[in-house]
Amino acid sequence: MKIYKYMGKGKIIYKGAEFFEVKFDCYQNERGKIYGAIEELDTNRVQTHKDLPGEFEIIGKDQNGNSIEIEKTLLTQISGNHLSPRLALKFMALRIIYNTQYRSARGFNDYEIVFELLNVQLFREFVYQHDKFSLTIEPYRNNFGLINQIKKDGLSRLTAKASVKINKIMDSQFESVFNWAENCLRDCLRLIAFATGASTGWLNYKIYIVSNKRHLIKKFHVTIDLRNTKYSGIIFPPDVNEFLSRTLEKFMHVKDSTGLDYFVDIYLEANSDLFLQTKYIIICIGIEMLNNFFKHGKEAIRILPKPKFRKLRKNLERTLEEFEISVDYRGKIKDIKRKLPDLNLKRVAFKDSFKKMLNDYKISYNDIFPNLEFADECAIVRHTAKYPQDNVLNFYKEFDKLMALSERVFLAMLDYDGGKFRDRLDNYELKKFDRHGRHVPLYSKKTKVTKLR
Repeated sequence: MKIYKYMGKGKIIYKGAEFFEVKFDCYQNERGKIYGAIEELDTNRVQTHKDLPGEFEIIGKDQNGNSIEIEKTLLTQISGNHLSPRLALKFMALRIIYNTQYRSARGFNDYEIVFELLNVQLFREFVYQHDKFSLTIEPYRNNFGLINQIKKDGLSRLTAKASVKINKIMDSQFESVFNWAENCLRDCLRLIAFATGASTGWLNYKIYIVSNKRHLIKKFHVTIDLRNTKYSGIIFPPDVNEFLSRTLEKFMHVKDSTGLDYFVDIYLEANSDLFLQTKYIIICIGIEMLNNFFKHGKEAIRILPKPKFRKLRKNLERTLEEFEISVDYRGKIKDIKRKLPDLNLKRVAFKDSFKKMLNDYKISYNDIFPNLEFADECAIVRHTAKYPQDNVLNFYKEFDKLMALSERVFLAMLDYDGGKFRDRLDNYELKKFDRHGRHVPLYSKKTKVTKLR
C-alpha cells in the first residue's frame, strides 16, 4: 500500500557528476520501504544506465516547485528494447527529503514535528515534558485491530504517531533541540520494543512551523527494515505507559555506560522466529556484552593489581626465554611470545564478574541458575557449536531461563520494581511470568519510581 507518493523531474547525480535528466515517480509504503521508477527524458544522452553500477541520487522538483532529493538509490529493474531508445528504470532508495518553498520568519518560531511509528503497542497517550520540548506519543484509533493483525501475520504496520513541540526557538538552535528530541523518541521506542517484544521505529517525519496555522517546511522519509514480529512481550499491554514513565529517564541516563541501548536489539533478535540454537547464541552474546560494559566501568574488577600484574608478566617472559633455549620448543615459544601482549590476564573470568554484577544490582538467580552454569555452557556453544542439551524441550527450557535472566538484568539496571508484569491470574508483585507458566521472583531490590521532570 502506497502511503506517500512523489512525482517530478530531475537529474541523476552519480559520484558528484550530473547524468541524464529523468522523470521520476517514487513512494513509501506502510512497511517503510521506498521504491520508485525513473524514465529518461533525453534520448541523445552519452551516459547510459550501465554507467551507474552503484548508488546514485536523484535531485529534482515536483510540479509545485518543491525540491525533492532521493538518496542512496540502487537500480532494481531495467526495461526497454531497441525499438524504444528510452529506458524505464525501477529503483529502491534509502531516503527521501522533501523541502517546501515556505520560509520561516526571522527570530523566534514555534515548531511541531510529527513522526509516524511502526508496531508501537500503546493503548493511550504518553506525554514526556522537557524544558526545551514536549513529546507526545498517540496511538491510532484502530490501534487494537492493527496490533491483532500484526500478531496474526507478523508484518509491520503504522500503529501510532509522535508529536514533538518546540516553542519560541531561534532557527539556529532548532537542529540541536530536534536531535535531542529525536533521541528521546528513539529511547521511548526502544523501551516499548523491549516491553512488547516487537521491533519498533519511525518511517517518516514532517516539520511544521506553527503560527496561526501549521506550515509544512520539510518531510523526511527513511527505509526501515524491521524484523517480522508477532508480539511476545513481558509487560501487560495496558501497563506499557506506566512502564515508560518509570524507566525512560533512567534509561536515557545509563544506556551508554551500561550497553542497554545495544542490548534491546540483541534481545529482540533472540526473541524472534529464528532457530533455537541461533537464539541461544544471540542472548548469550547480549548477556556477555552487558557484563563487559559492567567490567569496563569497574576498574577494581581485576585478578591482580596493575603492579603485581606487570611483575607476573615479566616472570612469564623470563620463563619463556628459558624454554626457548631448547631446540624442541624454539618455534612454539616464538608464537607464544607474539600472543603474550594480547592475553587478557588482568580481568576476572566471565562467571566471576557476572556474579559480581548480579550481586551489585541485587538480582536473584538461584531459582534458575544456582551456580551460573550457563556461563560454561555459553563458552562451549561458542567454541564447539555443541549445545548443552540434546533434548529439544530441555534446551528450550535452558533458553527460556536465560531470557528470563537477561530480562531481570535489564530491568534491574533501570531500577524497575516489576510490579506490572504480564500474568495470567493476578498481579504478582516483583515476579516474572515465564513461558512455561511458572512464576519466579524478578529481583529483590525495591526502589523509588523515577519521575519525569
